[in-house]
Amino acid sequence: MFDVENKPEAGSCQARAAGHNRICSKPRGRRSRGIIHTVHLLIGLILCVPLALMGLSGSILVFQSSFDRLIAPSLYRAHTSGPEHSIGEILMAARIAVPSRYVPISLMAPSYIGDPAVVRFTAEGKPAVGPERLEAFVDASSLKILGVRDPATTLLGRIRNLHSNLLVNDPRGREAVGWLGLAMLALGLSGLVTWWPRAGRWPAAFFIKTEARGLP
Repeated sequence: MFDVENKPEAGSCQARAAGHNRICSKPRGRRSRGIIHTVHLLIGLILCVPLALMGLSGSILVFQSSFDRLIAPSLYRAHTSGPEHSIGEILMAARIAVPSRYVPISLMAPSYIGDPAVVRFTAEGKPAVGPERLEAFVDASSLKILGVRDPATTLLGRIRNLHSNLLVNDPRGREAVGWLGLAMLALGLSGLVTWWPRAGRWPAAFFIKTEARGLP
């Protein structure tokens, strides 16, 4: 029994403890949100660097065509004007410019007047996506070869490899990127649960509280 001086107020935590002199724990809902919040922070702290690199490289690749023109302008200057040759003639000119063991896998027609046609090759017997690829830039009007390059050795090629494979040129790199995608999904869901406002607090949920210090 409690002494008169120490008698808890009706409805208080100690009163609900059925006469036991102890402090009630936090409600289950608040404990769950706290655990999810901790998981959210841990994932962010552990994976912040690779996730930031994925986001930055992906942002660059969105504008890869524009960046490529700035980095290698000579490949995009088809000086000859006039009617363009057929696809077959462009492919034949490009095949002459690369070693015989490479086979064409795609052709990108000129996007603008004065742009070259780009023929992509891969080594015979190799997958279309991966190492051992070449790109031939062909003036579609004169069939002049403006340049042949290995896209994997360019700056944008390395950025693409970072974004797609984390610079690991085997299936493990692509698997790691997949796991990072799942981690990003977990970050999004845990962040949504942590942020989700209680009843009646929706208006305040869309404003930044400068005095906030995280979950209690």
